[in-house]
Amino acid sequence: MKMFTSTAIAAAVFAAIGSTAAMAEEPGAFTFSVQRASLDGAASTEAAYDRLSNEARRYCRSFNLETVTETQACVKEVVEAVVRQVGQPRLEQVHLARLAAERRLASADGS
Repeated sequence: MKMFTSTAIAAAVFAAIGSTAAMAEEPGAFTFSVQRASLDGAASTEAAYDRLSNEARRYCRSFNLETVTETQACVKEVVEAVVRQVGQPRLEQVHLARLAAERRLASADGS
């Protein structure tokens, strides 16, 4: 028997983009499904996180937001909401590690 976890996120996207115009053009709730077994190993969890990030990026681009910064904020909100809702420690660890790496890269670029 396969065990799946699925989540639908809409409110987080609207909070991230903060635009009533974007709400009127809502492409639908973001849905992400993953087999629980895919979150058991380090490599498979990394792959699931990569897939989540890519799907969130595609979803947020469908809003046709005005700036790259708005799209990035949307992606961040969607990914964080899914990670929080799934509530799987290994996925949360991958997420925190990726955020830390992004911060280090941003720091290095700003120096």
